[in-house]
Amino acid sequence: MLFQEFVLHNFGIYKGRHAVDLTTGPGRPIVLFGALNGSGKTTFLDGLQLVLYGKHARCTGRGNMAYPDFLRSTINRYVPPQEGAGLELEFIHHHEGKWRTIRIKRTWNGRNETTTRERLEVFRDGVLDAVLSERWSEFVEDFIPSQISELFFFDGEKIEALAEEQSAAAIIRTGIHALLGLDVVDRLATDIKVIQRRRRVDELDQEAQSQVRAKYEKMEALSAQADTLQAKIVAQEEEVKERLKALNALVDEYRQQGGELAEQASSIEARLKAAQEQKNLHDAYLRDKLAAGQTPLLLVEDLLQRARTQLTVESNAQLAAVILTEIQERDTRVLSLLAHGAVDENVRRTVAEQLERDREARATAVQTPAYLHLRPDALVPYTAAQMETLRLDVTEGLKRQRVLAERLNDLERTKAALPNPEQLAPLRERVEEQRRRYDQAEGAVAQLRHQYDECIDAREQVDRERQTLMVELAHQRAKDKTNKRVLAHLDKVEGSLKRYRDAVLQRNVKRLSDLILESFQAITRKPKMFERIEISPVDYRLSLFDHSGHQVPSHQLSAGERQLLAVSILWGLSRASGRSLPAIIDTPLGRLDGQHRNKLVKNYFPKASHQVILLSTDQEIDEDLYGKIQKVTSQEYLIEYSQEHQSSEIQRGYFTFDEAYT
Repeated sequence: MLFQEFVLHNFGIYKGRHAVDLTTGPGRPIVLFGALNGSGKTTFLDGLQLVLYGKHARCTGRGNMAYPDFLRSTINRYVPPQEGAGLELEFIHHHEGKWRTIRIKRTWNGRNETTTRERLEVFRDGVLDAVLSERWSEFVEDFIPSQISELFFFDGEKIEALAEEQSAAAIIRTGIHALLGLDVVDRLATDIKVIQRRRRVDELDQEAQSQVRAKYEKMEALSAQADTLQAKIVAQEEEVKERLKALNALVDEYRQQGGELAEQASSIEARLKAAQEQKNLHDAYLRDKLAAGQTPLLLVEDLLQRARTQLTVESNAQLAAVILTEIQERDTRVLSLLAHGAVDENVRRTVAEQLERDREARATAVQTPAYLHLRPDALVPYTAAQMETLRLDVTEGLKRQRVLAERLNDLERTKAALPNPEQLAPLRERVEEQRRRYDQAEGAVAQLRHQYDECIDAREQVDRERQTLMVELAHQRAKDKTNKRVLAHLDKVEGSLKRYRDAVLQRNVKRLSDLILESFQAITRKPKMFERIEISPVDYRLSLFDHSGHQVPSHQLSAGERQLLAVSILWGLSRASGRSLPAIIDTPLGRLDGQHRNKLVKNYFPKASHQVILLSTDQEIDEDLYGKIQKVTSQEYLIEYSQEHQSSEIQRGYFTFDEAYT
């Protein structure tokens, strides 16, 4: 059997239609899915089980929900229930010397709040097969019996529990009985006991019949009592619902009248006090830091600008006066030199005139009126840039003052709106009283259920007494030769069945023990940890023995070793079954260390089955393991949740590890 395609439509976290190619090639049995937690790995696994087994599927989160309610809960929450959901699975299998293609199409919708309708169609070689569709639940048992589905569909995070003695015994018993056909032997033995009881009750005399009848009448009375209690439980559960409805209504009324707000009065008061303190501190900052500092200068910023300009002019005039004095002395020396030299009179006159014009121009600058009489750097702290910084500080301070004032006003209004606790007291008492009544109703339901359970136990005890009486009296009063002969033959058949069952178990538990040990040694980093593994043919308990012959309790194993042992149990049972079925493994590596992960990747995953579907996180099959498993992988997918589409999306490829770890 090989899966070919799996389709999810509006199923759980998968909105819309998602078709996945599951085909594999020679020497590449693995289909690898990568997904972070919460992206839809478990939903994918549940979908595979649901499309195959329907109401008999062991899906996560179903609990005790009725099947129609469970189907309705799986419809994607972002689509109308009327649109519904669906699953399709196509696989091929070898039948009567040729390969056949089977496609299962299971759809359902919620037409209203109480009705969910499911439709199942099965196609054989592309043609709808009405008989196969109607009897699919029987047909699927020929491929993957639901009793052994755990051998091929398992969750790596939960598998460790299978290593506990009781859990291991249960799965081994189920696997052995289903694989070896012992469940048929058990049903045959049960049928023989039924025939024996019928034969024996027929041969009872009147006295025995009356005793059996009395027991039967007592059983009927207890059944009637149980029915009465069941009816009371239903009625009381309705009472619980009504009281819960009334309680919720009172709670809503209490909330609408400000009850919850009143309960927060102390918190609101503390927040109001803190807001007032913050505002006071900020007001002090505005007053003592800004207003008492240079902020008032912003009112005369234009005057400061003119003062800076005037100060520059005055500074330039002072400098010009000093320069003018120096120039006059220079000009005198120049003219004196020209007078004593052999310079033409016209040249001396021209130079003298030019120098005079220069002095007159500079004398004009010196005549600028001066009234500030300040140092040139006196106004440096009051530049335009500094004034702009001061203006921004004032703006931010005033903006924060408005925010703090608004927050304070909001809290004061909230405090003013607080209802009077005394006015709410009667309503609060009604809420508490209704809550007590609800608790009492729930307690009454629990008590009725306890009485119902006791009644059922008493009825079963009477039934056991009746059957014991029938057996005892039948042995004592059996006179009919035919019945004696039938009973004798039935006893022989029963003994033969027991001997056959014991012989089959003795012969196969040793083989299964060896397969489990061989599987464990293939995937552990300590292959010589156990010398042998034994399975009890009586209670199917698994016993581990080291090389000294000492028994090793399973609870002494580490968490990783228990997980490997559980994998070995499932792998051994799978190998013993001889069935060519895909293996689907969710969260495959769990708590295992690096060496054990390498062992599983190398020795288990490529050999677990001819087709292996792995659903892994980036922390399990990481970059290193991905490089090792890629050569035996046919298909790779990445499941990621898209906020934009409100759905998990299945895309080709695996994790990009540079991105996965950033």
